[in-house]
Amino acid sequence: MLHSIDGAIFSDARSSILYLNDFKFTEIERFYAITNSDKNRIRGWQDYKLDFTNFYCVSGSFNIGYVNATVALEKDSKLISFLTLTLQSSKRR
Repeated sequence: MLHSIDGAIFSDARSSILYLNDFKFTEIERFYAITNSDKNRIRGWQDYKLDFTNFYCVSGSFNIGYVNATVALEKDSKLISFLTLTLQSSKRR
């Protein structure tokens, strides 16, 4: 099931800060930052039935597939995926 967590931006003369205060990292084991080389390129992942994945779109836009793939809808879109399985656990499956 997909759901969204709203974030916000605070800005002043020094900088802008993007934050997601309602996102909890309690079970996150690792993360990946993905920059697609082109739009409409499909990127899939394994262990989707065992791992709970959270996504944060840094820039651009993505279509998050129901089962196991993302598609960048704009060139140079950036996505961070947060995963609940350790790398070692995911390799054992």
